[in-house]
Amino acid sequence: MQDDRRPLSAKSLPALEWKRCGENVLIDAAADDLARFQVYRYCSLPEALQLFGAGTWTMAHPRLWPDKYEHHVSRSLFDGAGPFANVSAYLKCLSLEFGSNALWRMYAGAIGVVRIGIALQDLVVMLDKAELPARSKIHVARVRYMDERPMLREVNRLLRDPPKAGAEAAMQALAMKRSGFAYENELRICLVSPRRSDPPPVQMLRGLKTERIKSLHLDPYLPAWQADELRVLFETRLGIKAKVAQSAFDAEVPAH
Repeated sequence: MQDDRRPLSAKSLPALEWKRCGENVLIDAAADDLARFQVYRYCSLPEALQLFGAGTWTMAHPRLWPDKYEHHVSRSLFDGAGPFANVSAYLKCLSLEFGSNALWRMYAGAIGVVRIGIALQDLVVMLDKAELPARSKIHVARVRYMDERPMLREVNRLLRDPPKAGAEAAMQALAMKRSGFAYENELRICLVSPRRSDPPPVQMLRGLKTERIKSLHLDPYLPAWQADELRVLFETRLGIKAKVAQSAFDAEVPAH
């Protein structure tokens, strides 16, 4: 039986090609054969509460990303006279990695981390039924990891020879990330809309039906009593149908 949780090596991927899924979602052809695989969102507790409590995800504009190279991509291509200045893009980042110490610790905080698991095909259905702003589409793409110099050369190429197609060409830039982050094995959800005069830093994606989410794992580094309180919160007060448990990633080594 195929293990739908197995790690997927961040191998070199082909150029982006798109396949339409439903009315509002386009998916990267490189992700199409992963339809039954689980994808994971490592997130803060407030984000998980927003998703399960209000059916809402807060999508971030690329200019909010902390990585300086990604910020350079956003500033060069999406602001001012950049080739995608007429595109408004907001993203949410997920991972194809089930067990990642780096991801758990990266998002760790005083209130803990939550890892949400959902099959890619179910994620696409959930996104397709969401409430989108007018004339908007959602693109789902695997990240293309690149060394710094090729990444900067691609930015310069797009500046020198701007593509005619707006949203799909913009996704080429939004799917780029430095190879030093390849351990994340990232999948990006991008809400693409026509540019407004002064786009806000975040955009709410509303109307998300969460019943297809299969698992919710709580921070393995939380004390057990805190994890138990959060489990009761999600299961009893929010009544979610997903399996809720503390991750055993940091469990004691079994005796032999």
